[in-house]
Amino acid sequence: MKINKVIGYGLTSPTKEDFVYYGYQTTSKNVGIIEVHFDNGIVGYGETYAGVYCIELIEPAVKYLEQFLIGAEDNFNVIIENIPYIGKSGLLRSIYSGIEIAIYDALSKHNNVPCWKYLSSTSKEPQLYASNGSALYTSSQNSF
Repeated sequence: MKINKVIGYGLTSPTKEDFVYYGYQTTSKNVGIIEVHFDNGIVGYGETYAGVYCIELIEPAVKYLEQFLIGAEDNFNVIIENIPYIGKSGLLRSIYSGIEIAIYDALSKHNNVPCWKYLSSTSKEPQLYASNGSALYTSSQNSF
């Protein structure tokens, strides 16, 4: 399996009312989606948390990273270490995590097993986990 295309895009959905999110007022909920296409027709999907904060940067950042990924096969986990100017955190690292999720999604499809089983050494199905994203509370906001 070789990567032949990587696509990043943002999806936006309106909220019922304005709310303050990490210090800025917004009327929408955003998410960044990554598609990794392989030469055998399999497409893996991942989400990048960076979409919540800077949805406009998802597409150009993925386009930049794509040049390092085209033609990659087998050892996907070392690719990012060879890309210049990528630190251990920040926008590009966050977007790359979505790419990794998409790669694992595609590899599990290729092996015809659920992603959790592909990544796990146990046969026990994991418990579900869900998050609605960031939460920032100050002492004046912690009345539940």
